Amino acid sequence: MSGSYAASLPSSWDHFEHVWHIDFEHCVDRNKLPDVLSMHLLEHRSGQEFALWRDQLLSTTRLPFVGPNDVVIAHSAMTESICIQRLWHGSVRPKIVCTFTELMALTNGLAEGADKHPSLIRAVEMLGGEPPITRDYKNLMRDKILSGQYERSEVQDYNRTDTVMTRFVLEQIGERIPIEHALHRGHYIWSLADAEARGLPVDLRSAYELGDHWQPIRRHYIERDDQFGLYDSELSFSRDRLEQLVAAKGWDWPRKASGVLDIRAVTLREQARRYPELRSFQRLQSQVAELRLSKLLNTLGADGFSRCSLKPFWTLTSRNLPQGERDEGVGTAETVFLLSLPAWLRGVICPPEGWIIVALDFVAQEVLIAAGLSGDPTLIEDAQHDPYLRFAARAGLVPWDADSADPVVNRARIVCKVCLLASLYGQTPFGLAQQLGCSVTYATDLQRTLAQVYPVFWKWSLDVIAQAQFDLQIVSPFGWPLHVTSTTKKTTLKNYKMQSGGADALRLSVIAAYEAGIKICAPLHDSLWAMFPANEYRDQVAILQQIMARAMQSVSGIPCRTKVETVVAWPNCLGDVRKPTDKGASMWAEIMGLIRNGQVVPATRTGG
Repeated sequence: MSGSYAASLPSSWDHFEHVWHIDFEHCVDRNKLPDVLSMHLLEHRSGQEFALWRDQLLSTTRLPFVGPNDVVIAHSAMTESICIQRLWHGSVRPKIVCTFTELMALTNGLAEGADKHPSLIRAVEMLGGEPPITRDYKNLMRDKILSGQYERSEVQDYNRTDTVMTRFVLEQIGERIPIEHALHRGHYIWSLADAEARGLPVDLRSAYELGDHWQPIRRHYIERDDQFGLYDSELSFSRDRLEQLVAAKGWDWPRKASGVLDIRAVTLREQARRYPELRSFQRLQSQVAELRLSKLLNTLGADGFSRCSLKPFWTLTSRNLPQGERDEGVGTAETVFLLSLPAWLRGVICPPEGWIIVALDFVAQEVLIAAGLSGDPTLIEDAQHDPYLRFAARAGLVPWDADSADPVVNRARIVCKVCLLASLYGQTPFGLAQQLGCSVTYATDLQRTLAQVYPVFWKWSLDVIAQAQFDLQIVSPFGWPLHVTSTTKKTTLKNYKMQSGGADALRLSVIAAYEAGIKICAPLHDSLWAMFPANEYRDQVAILQQIMARAMQSVSGIPCRTKVETVVAWPNCLGDVRKPTDKGASMWAEIMGLIRNGQVVPATRTGG
């Protein structure tokens, strides 16, 4: 594949004066942020190229050569966006199209394995091209750059290969890219890059205390809670011992395709519901024993912020999938997203001096989207209050004036919440019965009541499946597509509009928050974590709530409520201010108590 020829694009790209392919090479600084070495630009139609080294980039005040009527193409645009923002902070946002994201959109629901999230080399291969470099060479150059053992000329030659490959990818898929949707997705990537570069502020003292004591903490809990002896003296989990236990107990246990027992967290939670004697083991595994704290410590910058890849559009429904990095699909993730860890570990979150960190949630997001898109008048009315309590009242389980603070009322509310949410994604009465711990007959009656209470929604949810199977495609309210095949699950289709609509609303919120100057730290499913100056906190929180409400109304067509879920003001960390009844609060207090009362012996700092 040569970069010496001029290439063409379909007429849909004609309103862009120039189409620039861009790629940066960079090291990583003490804060886990890109430290740029070089940039390569390749103009798609003319083949004009520019290669700039670090000193040349630092001497400019804006992204060079890119005009207001141009578009920038990158594969994966998150890193390139962070590099541009770091080099030219406050400069005008370029129009961005991410070929990685657009290729995922074009193949969503069809691709598997490495094709599902294709590296640039894999993208070229998928589209019938021959990459100019091998994966081994790419990994070699990454190692050289990260270690500082490189020559300028070889870095710049390597830098050029990515723009050449990106141009080939665009040449193959350009005609199929919906420009308006692609630019909207690029706008989100640019806005999210600002959040990824900021990260979540952390109390480094507490984080490193946990790292220093982690192995003794694990030993403490394993010795206390491993009632079945599933861990050995080296604190390693034994699958053989679990196999023997399952056989001895006669438990029904799901297995992976390889035949080994499935011990994912979601499976263990389900098994603990079925077999209550497993609950202590399930808590042990999920909260402490299998937690690799080193992955969190690897995300911590010297400035006290935890940063890792937020991976936009990585799921079928286009939600983010924050997690550790993998190079070309090889190796294991060495970092982890703080908010994906057990809730007790969020206790380390701590804003910088003079700042307040806040988590804001959409209230009943999925129910609201289902109500708005289906047009069910009863569900629309209930979604604007407490939909779970209203459903309980309509089902005759509680009186209309019931107070959810009453424990009996709250239990009925929880049952109806589980039923309503489970029904959104097509859970059967058997699955619902298992989740609620009730009879199949009761679960069936509850779902039948839901269908009677919200008949328009119930019919709409079935129609969504039928229409998607007829069209061989289903699309989010703001244009994220999923191909439908004979193997696409009906539950995926039934829940798709709600999940993808929620992702649409989150993207709109992040974009608008960025444009309003609000400092987003991280998105999480149906919530945003943001930092505010202490003296502007209340006004800015109100603005962000308005942004989120308007975003949801754009997706669902009906008003939305938001809720301030967490507030942490410096000098406190989240572990200091949580109520004892908050999720994770007791575990945090217990573990920090073990450390600070000297009940666990410190180990050499290894982080886990």
